[in-house]
Amino acid sequence: MIGYIEDLIFTPELNYLPQIEKKLTTNFASTNLIAQMNATKAGAGICILPYFMTSCEHNLVPVLARDVLLMRTFWLITHADLAGMLRIKVTSDFIAAQVKKSKDLFLPDI
Repeated sequence: MIGYIEDLIFTPELNYLPQIEKKLTTNFASTNLIAQMNATKAGAGICILPYFMTSCEHNLVPVLARDVLLMRTFWLITHADLAGMLRIKVTSDFIAAQVKKSKDLFLPDI
């Protein structure tokens, strides 16, 4: 199993392995999702990865997609002092529009 370094998990939402199996442990751990994905692609084990990262990775195969479902919410946060700046608003609006347009990458129909 590939996952996060337990002592460095910075938010409870990333501590998902016990939700799947109480005694599930990792044989490779990283705080970086790209490193986890690369380890998976290299054959180091199986990993829980976001669909938006793996949808174009044809050498990765979903397993237990119907048995294990983890949903998380992503937030786009802007510092209050910067929220009124045009460049920040334009960038935030662009990101939000792209996520809406690509909704199937974030909420796939598996």
